[in-house]
Amino acid sequence: MAAGALLHILLLCVFYSCCAQIFNNPSRERFILLAPNLLRADSEEAIYLESHGLNSPVTVTITVHDFPARSYQLLQDTITLGPGNGYHTLKTIQLPSERLDRGNEESSRNQYVYVKAEFGGYHVAEQVVMVSFHSGYIFIQTDKPLYNPGETVRCRAFVSTPAFQAFNSSITIEFQ
Repeated sequence: MAAGALLHILLLCVFYSCCAQIFNNPSRERFILLAPNLLRADSEEAIYLESHGLNSPVTVTITVHDFPARSYQLLQDTITLGPGNGYHTLKTIQLPSERLDRGNEESSRNQYVYVKAEFGGYHVAEQVVMVSFHSGYIFIQTDKPLYNPGETVRCRAFVSTPAFQAFNSSITIEFQ
């Protein structure tokens, strides 16, 4: 009996979904803000913006504020969505780490920001996104997996950005 009721509910949901797509009003404005679930400080990150149902260009203002207080603005940028870019774009932003509060190690692991997009006077979209202070990766390769005391260790290190491109700065690696 319960399986039959669940089947009826499932069929009703599918029917409703199909009807909503068929009778959807195409002139209704819709707006999309897609941001990564993790923003890396001092690294370029892409945010996707899109609008539907508009006949004229709209200026989108992107702002990033501290979380949860919203006491200061970390970043502000604008872009125009219009027929030239198909009313969608991939906007690159970069959070400055000097404006973020690293605090102690526990708070720096759980730092968040508000990412907000104002689509002209039409719509405001906002997301809470985690911030990471990691600036890249270090890969260390050795000539064998285990060493005995007194043996010489042969290794090499590869340093990359979060986008896995060569790191263009010097680093110091210390082995003990």
